[in-house]
Amino acid sequence: MLPEVHGQSGLPDIDLDIAISHVGTAWEVLRGQNIFITGGTGFVGKWLLATLKHARKAHQLNCRITILSRHPDHFARDYSFLDPIWMKMCKGDVRDFTFPKGEHAVVIHAATDVARQSNSKDMLETCGAGTERVLAFAKQAHAKKFHLVSSGAVYGRQPNDMSAMPESYSWGDSATEDLDAYTLGKRQAELLTRNAQSQSECEFTISRCFATVGPMLPLDGRFAIGNFIRDILGGRNIQLASDGTSVRSYLYAADLAGWLWAIILRGRTGAIYNVGSPYAISIYDLATRVAATLDSTAQVHLGSKMEPSLRYVPDISLVSQELGLLQTVDLDGAIQRTASHYDWKR
Repeated sequence: MLPEVHGQSGLPDIDLDIAISHVGTAWEVLRGQNIFITGGTGFVGKWLLATLKHARKAHQLNCRITILSRHPDHFARDYSFLDPIWMKMCKGDVRDFTFPKGEHAVVIHAATDVARQSNSKDMLETCGAGTERVLAFAKQAHAKKFHLVSSGAVYGRQPNDMSAMPESYSWGDSATEDLDAYTLGKRQAELLTRNAQSQSECEFTISRCFATVGPMLPLDGRFAIGNFIRDILGGRNIQLASDGTSVRSYLYAADLAGWLWAIILRGRTGAIYNVGSPYAISIYDLATRVAATLDSTAQVHLGSKMEPSLRYVPDISLVSQELGLLQTVDLDGAIQRTASHYDWKR
């Protein structure tokens, strides 16, 4: 059965419970503390805010969070789960925002949502100057923990003979590739973060997020699985742009958010963790899986574009061994819950 009970965030309570369970007793780190987050208005950021609100109530944490946004009025209007009593909006661009006053124990840099890419110059400036600015704020705010939400894109193209990408894979192995601004920008953000770590007593962690799916994922963007769910909900066949041989894996957003909070609050200082599902599936098989899972008779049509079969699957041994984090919602469940969210909202 699909989850039916929705919390104040519009997300199923069962999903929020899953997310906060990954963190365990480490939520105590946030008791009475100030938190600062960039990228809080993106897909990942909204899940972090919603799960924090759920954990705050469940554990009586009495923490406060400041959310950097270029358009705080729009965000506050569209997402009613914001609580002005302890959630404060800070208007500004990540590259030059005015520092909020006071100490902030935890700083989370999750800006540069892949769904909001503009041009290459903006992307590189946001990743570079933006990360420098957030690091400077963390220093002034006497942050005890700093977390950078990065991306599996930093690895470049995954070798054909590598079933899953480990954190130990060297960027230098893909130095000759024609890399996009997002990949280069995230690499720059990681380097800046690691350099700052060597000059600070603050505890730094980095997560490299791979593909995900869940409520609040845009259904009209560059995410294949979101587009497939949109087509099925709209009663249409699925038309692929390519031959569908590329391979991805998808972690449900409740697991994603819970893993990120676990890394932020109890990850090893200086560690970089892959965050994603280890279960690979081709784009064609994903399309047919979405149709079958949602009981649709829709057909899947292959595109004429032939392309190299690109693989994008993480090795999650490190995060599993060090933090005990495992995927709890399988792909079928993730598809069902995502579709249920959009059916419920209509």
